[in-house]
Amino acid sequence: MIQHVLVALDGSEDSRKALKTAMDYVARARTPKVTLVSVLPIAGGTFPLGFTQEVGIGKEYFEVLGARIQEQLKKAKALLSGLPAEIDTHMLSGNPGDEIVAFAKENGIEMIFIGSRGRRRLRSHLLGSVSDRVVHHANCNVWVVH
Repeated sequence: MIQHVLVALDGSEDSRKALKTAMDYVARARTPKVTLVSVLPIAGGTFPLGFTQEVGIGKEYFEVLGARIQEQLKKAKALLSGLPAEIDTHMLSGNPGDEIVAFAKENGIEMIFIGSRGRRRLRSHLLGSVSDRVVHHANCNVWVVH
C-alpha cells in the first residue's frame, strides 16, 4: 500500500485534474499522507525560467507569484480536508522538474500526481517539459493526468 503521495500543482487545468485524480485515489486507497507542492520557477536564483534579465522582472514579480502559489496551495489543501489523510503543503523554488524530483526523493514519496502540461507556452512534443522531467527522473511511480 502506498503511504505517501505528492501532488504537483501549477494552477493549470491539467494540474487541477491531477489534484482531482489524487483525491479520488487517496479516498479509495486510504493513503495516509498527501503532500501538495508548487514551485516558484527561478533559474540562477534571480529570474524565472524562460525569462532574461533584459525583461526587467524584479523582486515584486516573485513576491506576487509567491503569494499566488501560497493561496493556491491553501485552496488545494482545503479541498482535501475531508480525506482521512495528513495533508502538507510546500512551496519550492528553482527548476520545477528538478525540484519536484529532488523533493520526492528526499521525502520518501511513493507516487507523484502531475498534470501533463502546465502553464508554460513552450511545450515538449508529448508531455510538458516539467512532467517529462519528472517521469524520467523520479524514483517512484508517476501518474500523469491529461
